[in-house]
Amino acid sequence: METRNILSGNKAYITPFKEGVDYYLTFKNAGSGIAVLALHGGGIEPGTEELAREIHREGEGLFIFSGIKRSGNRVLHITSTKYDHPAALELVGKSLLSISIHGAEGKQPVTYVGGLCEKGIKAINDALEKSGFDVSTNPPEKIAGNDPRNIVNRNRRGKGVQIEISEGQRALFFKGLHSRYLRKYKTRLFYEYAKALRHGIDNAKKLIIPE
Repeated sequence: METRNILSGNKAYITPFKEGVDYYLTFKNAGSGIAVLALHGGGIEPGTEELAREIHREGEGLFIFSGIKRSGNRVLHITSTKYDHPAALELVGKSLLSISIHGAEGKQPVTYVGGLCEKGIKAINDALEKSGFDVSTNPPEKIAGNDPRNIVNRNRRGKGVQIEISEGQRALFFKGLHSRYLRKYKTRLFYEYAKALRHGIDNAKKLIIPE
């Protein structure tokens, strides 16, 4: 059986890979209405986990699936339209605003902001652009995040925001993007980006979640 097939359902998180050896989960359920996701953390899409942790605030939901294999973490990648981990589904299903952080290909520093939540897309796009980051709200179709089956769109409103950050952009955030050890050393740009992204989320929250 192909690894991708094994990973397409709930049993993926039991076999053939072992929690604590090949991957680990971070899950915080909360009632704030916001869910922050890094479905491909650790060595799967490097830098996404670190950013999700930085922008997450106490009282918000958080789900991170981290690949911790010494190499070959890409086999742990589950496409967002098939992502069915029960904890992730529960978290997103309770939220009004869901934000999913991903790593995209490409050496040029750019962020693609997609999904089905137009208010959230605009708020995050505007915040990143205002801080000087190159942003596109017209991502390639395969990373557009506009499929209703995408887990980020399975919140109470049926609309989420998918953020795809190019490898070139993520490489500017750390001393070494592809080293678990060197990703501990974050650059000033990492914090500037996280601050801008968080500002965008807060602006989106004001438009979407009632006081």
